[in-house]
This record gives sequence, structure tokens and C-alpha cells, in this order.
Amino acid sequence: MNSDELLARQLQEEEERLMMMMSERRRIQTTTTTTTTEQNHHHQQQQMFLSRLQSGLETITKYEDEMARACALSVVPVEELEKRVKEGKEPKCQGLSFKDAFIVELLKWFKHEYFSWCDKPNCSRETCSFSVQEEVGRKTTVRTNPANMQCVDTVAPSEEERVFGTSRVELYACSGCGCQTRFPRYNDAVKLLETRTGRCGEFANAFSLICRALDYETRYILDWTDHVWTEIWSPSQNRWIHCDSCEAAFDEPRLYSEEWGKSLSFVVAFSIDGVADVSKRYQKMDDEMVGRRRAIVQDDEFVSKAIARCTEVLQTRIDVARREIVRKRNEDEREELKVLDMGEEEKKNLPGRTTGSLEWRRARGELGDNK
Repeated sequence: MNSDELLARQLQEEEERLMMMMSERRRIQTTTTTTTTEQNHHHQQQQMFLSRLQSGLETITKYEDEMARACALSVVPVEELEKRVKEGKEPKCQGLSFKDAFIVELLKWFKHEYFSWCDKPNCSRETCSFSVQEEVGRKTTVRTNPANMQCVDTVAPSEEERVFGTSRVELYACSGCGCQTRFPRYNDAVKLLETRTGRCGEFANAFSLICRALDYETRYILDWTDHVWTEIWSPSQNRWIHCDSCEAAFDEPRLYSEEWGKSLSFVVAFSIDGVADVSKRYQKMDDEMVGRRRAIVQDDEFVSKAIARCTEVLQTRIDVARREIVRKRNEDEREELKVLDMGEEEKKNLPGRTTGSLEWRRARGELGDNK
């Protein structure tokens, strides 16, 4: 091989070596970028999860305020509801303790006589003539024809609205008179005792405060798919009982997954004594549910530690004897949920969602078999 051929071969080998180095560098850069992107994504997931935990903690803590509980107690017709329990006309109350039966009557009163569902607010113009008579629970009221009210925007709350925990305000326009109406999404349970209207968030918030005011051990239940409800502790049954004030539903935990058709992921319970993942009570933990949970937060250990840390913080406020009661109760609940998840619960003939307009429920896919 002459010198020219040797030089050409050396140059070719050097070029191939450089190309391999560049290729490896690009691979490392791509891997690093991908890893960094994934890490950022995981971090964002974790921060969003922590944010929702913090929101639940703030909500449940407010129920311990003495003034808030006094306000709530003042609106409940306790003697009338006790009378209804004693009369025993409600079939759901059969076989229940008086304390549990009272909750059944409280749910009915709250949904049908006290609080009202609000798909769209009334026109704020008092002289608006575009109104209709409407049956709301057991009362007849005059409200703006819902067809005339259209949501046109979501706007920032005013300073006054912020005082009551409002993070957003829905803005509606009346096609009849042209007036615009604000619908603040209040997150202050005491304020909701005044407005007495809203959707599931407002229902659960006000009802949970009322339960605490009546001295029930209460949980605020946050479903990551956008619903909220309440659980109360039943001393007679030695377990937590599902209560949905939107539906006046008592002890029907599979209502959402089996009848509304919801695909749940995380369902987390907040009480003043601690935080718990109670997802297995509301839907079987199959592969699809696990996949939905991993799409929200991939790290199971992070979820467990975050919930445990919240409980630790809450339990610094209670004495040793109470902590032991809660510890034993939590152990029993874990066993209860394990049995629920392994077994096939007898299906009840439960309805699809009943609150909200038919159009709204259909859009959310929550009609169940009532399509």
C-alpha cells in the first residue's frame, strides 16, 4: 500500500471515528434532554398532587372553627329531623341506629329543602321579565328561564369575593334583557350557608360543615375526576359511611363507578385526624384504574409518603389516646378496603346522577343507564 492509499485510509478512519463520536454525543444529549423532560414532568405531577392535598387540608380545618360550626348549627331544624327519625317513615332508616338514621333525614332535608342546585344563576336584573316558575325540591320558585342564561366567560374574583375563598367567577349573559350576571364559586362553607346554592363542591362543603356542627366525625372526600362528597363515622357500624348531599345518597359508595359510569383514579379522604386513600371503597382497583392513577402520579411511594406526612402533621394536634384510636381505626379500614377490593360486591339498583340538567349530566357521561 503506497503512501497516498495509507493517508486516504487514515483520513477515512478518522472521519468515521468523528462521526461515531458525534453520534454518541447526540445520543447522550437526546437521552439527557428526555430524562430532564421526564423529571420535570414527574415533578409537575407531584406538585399538582400536593396542591390538591393542601386544598383538602385547608377545607377540613375550617370546619373546626367554633363560629363556623355555630352558624351551621343555627340553620338545621334538629327537632324536626329528630321527629322524622322517630316516626320511621323513611325505608332507608330501617335497621339503623338513631344517629345514622338522623344523617339519612339530614341528607333529604339538605337536598330537597335547604340547598339548591345551580346549573345557571338567575338574571341579576330584578325587573327581568324572562322568568319561569320552577319546582326546586319541595318549593316553587321564580327563576330566569335557563335557556336565556349563557356562560360567556370565566373572570377573576373581586376582592370581596376573594374573602370567601373564590378562585374563579363564571360570567353569564341573559339573552332576554342583555344583563350580565356573576356566579362566584365560593369555597367558604359559612358563606354557602347564606347563598344556599351551587354544584357538587358547594353542596359537599356546606353539608360537611353541618355534619361537624352536629358533632359527627366527618371526612371531606375529594375525587380526582372532579366530584366531592362526605363520609361520616358510624359508631354503631364501626366504619366510615358514604354520604352524597347532591344525591341524598347514604352508604352507596359504588354509585359513581357502577351507575354514573365514572372512571375513578384517586379518591382521598380528609378529616381533622388524618388523610387516607379510600379509592378502593369507590371502585375496584383493576389494571385500568391503576393506569389512570399512574397517569396522574407515577410514583406510588411518593403518594403514600405524601398522604402519611399530611396525617403526621394533623396528628400533632391530638393527644396520645386519640392517636391510638385513629391508628386502630385506620388499620381496620385498610382491611375493610382490602376485602372490598378482592371481593365482588352485590350490585345495587342505583340511579345515574340526578342533580344538574340532563344536558349537563349527559356531557359529563354520568347518566348511567338512564340515557
